[in-house]
Amino acid sequence: MINVTFEKNLVIISFDVDHVDSSNFREFKSVVQSYIKEGSKFIFDLGALKFIDSSGLGSFLSILRDLHKVNGDMVMCNPSAGVRMLFDLVCLDKVIQVFPDRKQAEQAFG
Repeated sequence: MINVTFEKNLVIISFDVDHVDSSNFREFKSVVQSYIKEGSKFIFDLGALKFIDSSGLGSFLSILRDLHKVNGDMVMCNPSAGVRMLFDLVCLDKVIQVFPDRKQAEQAFG
């Protein structure tokens, strides 16, 4: 479902599926949460995702909350036009920074 790589002090997560929804959000959240530790910094590369429903959005917010509990943070990058439109509609970018590409996402963490 996801690919996890580590670069410098960052956890980079990309997707093998084109959706995060009610059919797979529990698995997604569970796998990601296993990588959360003190000070974790996550970049979610959304390039493969074409659809996210409310369960998927809730998963991202839950992961953000868990990261904040351990002084961690997350950003997102490379959203498709449809995913970006959803983020704009629900004002997710007010809570989680969204960047057009991975280089800018990496720069957000210095």
